[in-house]
Amino acid sequence: MCGDPNPDPPLSELEAITRQELRTFKPDVFGISIKTFTADISRHLFKWAAEERPGMARVAGGPHIILDGFRYVRDTKVEFGVQGEGEYVFPELVRALAMGGQATDKVTGLLRWDEGQLVQNPESDLIEELDTLPGVGPATATKILASRDEAPFTAVGDLRTRRLVGEKTFANL
Repeated sequence: MCGDPNPDPPLSELEAITRQELRTFKPDVFGISIKTFTADISRHLFKWAAEERPGMARVAGGPHIILDGFRYVRDTKVEFGVQGEGEYVFPELVRALAMGGQATDKVTGLLRWDEGQLVQNPESDLIEELDTLPGVGPATATKILASRDEAPFTAVGDLRTRRLVGEKTFANL
């Protein structure tokens, strides 16, 4: 069960919906794509998920986790944080969990707990086909990769501050 939290409903309504969906679907993995403006709501969702489905793997991902994942995972005690490209990291994590969870230390781009300590696995690769993103062609993709090689990105906004994409392209990403 994965999703992007909707910040619109009142908290009590969101709690009722979340708990009902968890009871109905009985997922083994509960993932949330978190943006900074949904980080507080996500904390509630993860808490409710732990109460409804003890032992279920909770996974935090999205832009907020890329920027502040270590602190978020540490403070919420969710089992995993995806700091790389979710398109790569999440399926690898699910495969590792399906095999008993022993290989989560091999999943790149993952924050995880090991004997009570939060550890960060090596970074994952970026999406190889950047030129498939809207408004990004081969030349821009090459600039993005070269810039990443010079200094790792710390925020999505780096694409603008490093002048790798224009305002319109950035808005479409």
